[in-house]
Amino acid sequence: MFDYDVIVNCVMWDTNRTDQIIYKEDIKKMRKGTLIIDVSCDPYLEIETSHPTTIDDPVYTVDGVVHYAVDNTPAMYPITVTKVLSEGICRYMDQIITNNDSPELIKATVIDRGHIVDENIEKFRKQRNLFCK
Repeated sequence: MFDYDVIVNCVMWDTNRTDQIIYKEDIKKMRKGTLIIDVSCDPYLEIETSHPTTIDDPVYTVDGVVHYAVDNTPAMYPITVTKVLSEGICRYMDQIITNNDSPELIKATVIDRGHIVDENIEKFRKQRNLFCK
């Protein structure tokens, strides 16, 4: 990774893990001006130096490495995101409407009737004092 100019993180990280993909010590070994685009925007998880930024103030630098971590960046491209999500969900629409969930849908369900059912997400949110129902 030390030879790259741009690193893009799109990993859905297990919030129970204590290790990282990129540590602060790794940042120090990267070339100055390297850009990390953190699509996942998980504060200090898979990239130890990463935390969410805003579109008004999208980047910050750590040891010469530029970090871009604007949360919900895909939402800035609503037409493209809508098309991709629609194509992906269309094949499950009949199952959703008839309440006949396939094993794929059951496994993908993290919130059901307003309640968090994924214990990893619930644990993560409770550790950070974030609202959980």
